[in-house]
Amino acid sequence: MRDESSSVETSSLGLRSIIEGRRYIKTNEDSRVFNEALRVYRMGQHDMIDNILYAVSLHHSLRFLTLDETLRDFITSKGLENTLIRVDQIPAT
Repeated sequence: MRDESSSVETSSLGLRSIIEGRRYIKTNEDSRVFNEALRVYRMGQHDMIDNILYAVSLHHSLRFLTLDETLRDFITSKGLENTLIRVDQIPAT
């Protein structure tokens, strides 16, 4: 992570939202998820929250809903498995 206070504050707020918001299902992760997130980081994607979420989606066969086009472009350019989904791709119920 960069040593920027705004970046740290934003990350902290995001983590609090995930943990305390009770809108998310907690998954039990093992070292494979974090190793995958670090591998993606070393490939050049430096948003560790996105990397962890992406790795979780891979290891649990989940779709990852995101508006982040930079992440989408990165995954495509590196030939990584694309688990991403856009809002307009959500099947109607």
